[in-house]
Amino acid sequence: MHFALNVRCLKTAMVFLESKGAPILRGPFDIKGQDGQTIARRVVFIQGPDGEEIELVHNI
Repeated sequence: MHFALNVRCLKTAMVFLESKGAPILRGPFDIKGQDGQTIARRVVFIQGPDGEEIELVHNI
């Protein structure tokens, strides 16, 4: 189980969280939109302080 947070800039959020010791678990991944061609969002999963997974989402 995890929860998701929307961020304005995924790269900035990743750099900040890595500097604080939050490990990147998976990603970043591009998620395509309904047309199957364009990228709608980019996501990455990090580990939270209690071992939980946190999904960061950047809507493009």
